[in-house]
Amino acid sequence: MSSATNSTNNLSNNSSSDRQSPIGPYPRATIAGLALLVLLAFSFSGLRAETWTALLPFFEWMETTWFGYVGKTWGGAFATIQAGHLVSLGVLGGAVLFSDGRLLGLYSSLPLREVIDGSHQVFKWALAVVVFTGVFMACGVAVKVYYCFLVQNAYADSGCPLRVLCSKTTH
Repeated sequence: MSSATNSTNNLSNNSSSDRQSPIGPYPRATIAGLALLVLLAFSFSGLRAETWTALLPFFEWMETTWFGYVGKTWGGAFATIQAGHLVSLGVLGGAVLFSDGRLLGLYSSLPLREVIDGSHQVFKWALAVVVFTGVFMACGVAVKVYYCFLVQNAYADSGCPLRVLCSKTTH
């Protein structure tokens, strides 16, 4: 009798979870696809150049911050921060590989939950260091980054097949 009640409850629970969202059976995939279409439309429209031109004051401001001043003035500080950035990228990748290796059964002597929790903590710290050092480095060379993308986009729009070589010779 109880198994019949359980199966009836399971059927009623399944029918409530089978309701489709207004945008289809896969709402996250639909939203991601729509976002990609909007991004592509923006990229191929004239708004991209206008938006990029309007961002110059922001990039100039980035170079006037304390991070930008230190990054431009002291090359040793920039190089040290860049080394920390690269090391934290390696640690971030190592955390991903370690947790994936445990999920694939490579470290079967270690408890799964302990490996996942530990690698997640390492991943979070490494990601925080990558973002912080990346912002520092971007502030140090912000106007260069701005004009580098501007020159590359100009060569890409002109159809130059050697736009990478051309952009290096124009600086």
